[in-house]
Amino acid sequence: MAREISIVYDGQTYGGTSARPIHKFIHVHQSFTEATVEFTFEIAKSTQTAWESELQTVEENLRTPYGDLSIVNDTSGNRIWDYRTSVNDSGFDIMPKIISKEDIPSMLARRYTVQFTIGLPADTGNELVTGLREHSVEVAYDKSRIRTVTVTGTFTAVSGTTARAQYEAQISTLESSVFTALSITAANRELLEEPSADHSYNTKTIQFRRVWRELVFSQGGSSNNDSDLVGQVLKISRRRDAPGDTKDASRLATLDVNYTTSVDKDQSTDLRSKYDTIRSWIFTQVSNTLGGGALAVVEEDPEFDYDGNAFSVRMVIKGTTGKQVFERTVEILENKQSGWVLAPVWADDPMAKYDYPGPATHRRTVTDTQYVQRNQHENPVIKHDGGASIFSGAQITVVKTPSGVSVKHISTQPKYTPMTIGRDSQKIDVTRIVKVDVYEFYTPVVVGSPSVNPFG
Repeated sequence: MAREISIVYDGQTYGGTSARPIHKFIHVHQSFTEATVEFTFEIAKSTQTAWESELQTVEENLRTPYGDLSIVNDTSGNRIWDYRTSVNDSGFDIMPKIISKEDIPSMLARRYTVQFTIGLPADTGNELVTGLREHSVEVAYDKSRIRTVTVTGTFTAVSGTTARAQYEAQISTLESSVFTALSITAANRELLEEPSADHSYNTKTIQFRRVWRELVFSQGGSSNNDSDLVGQVLKISRRRDAPGDTKDASRLATLDVNYTTSVDKDQSTDLRSKYDTIRSWIFTQVSNTLGGGALAVVEEDPEFDYDGNAFSVRMVIKGTTGKQVFERTVEILENKQSGWVLAPVWADDPMAKYDYPGPATHRRTVTDTQYVQRNQHENPVIKHDGGASIFSGAQITVVKTPSGVSVKHISTQPKYTPMTIGRDSQKIDVTRIVKVDVYEFYTPVVVGSPSVNPFG
């Protein structure tokens, strides 16, 4: 007896006017993500050849995945349920399964119970965006309370548009709603990676995972997101050395810079140009870390990863710290001779000598070595002050000057070595000055004094 319902799968018909009558009931279960269809039918033939051919046709049909499935009202010809993959993706990823086979005794007949599992499109109109079957948002906070946001989910094909096309068209709208809820603006986030976007072989579904990072600092000078840069890391250390100088010196600070970033290949593959663009911004961050002052790049080591479309740079930068004297040492050499003369004589004692007084001397040699900002040169100046002007300028208060004697500035010998630290616009002009001054202390002779005998 023919039933008014027939089931058509991948070109084969069950029930209706076909020779495969449906028995029992047709069960259709449907949810948001999938539907199942289950029914029982029979086949019967009068010859062994026809029987075997029918078995092969049916069983091959029921192990073929991803076909079109329809449940049709034979009276009206209308489809009661339409799960055709080829027509507007009303159903897809259909998997048939034979649940049981039962041969009927004394006949060339068999009864089958079969089930179809059907994926359904996310097209109810209540989805957050068209084609979105499901999604989840994971928000992780690091020790600085900077957020990493991971968005995962599944898109389906809808109305002839593949799942990947739906994903690419709708993902920005989905994520905008996510970040609006988290109060993270477009300028304050970047897409770090998209480790998975896996679609089924027929692109009817796609599962995705995207990882975002909250930005709290400029990328290459932008506020804050630079669409070219991904995963920027900038670290600057500031080191102050004090190995020992005369008091008025202030050593240059040493700033070590380590910068790494990837570059979105869809935006640019010109790594050198991008590095040149942000190089001045890196110097600005170094200056801010220093707290102001002149900079000199003494080492710069960029590395370009052309296969990975990324680059990094390591720099060593010197910076001024407020004073124009970077290094200074003042050395004082006192050379005082008593004037006693020891004259050897011929005697039994080989150590025997005549001793008699002679002219005494007291000389002071002051060597002032300093590195100063700017290129400079000055004419030598004679000052009969025993080095007091040098000591005062160097804030030295411990030098004792003999009392009751006079002093003369015997000689001054300055040596100037101008040089430049750094390169390009990031450089500091420096002069190395080594100045040697010789002073002699003495007692002035008063002309006509009876104690003075020019003839000895």
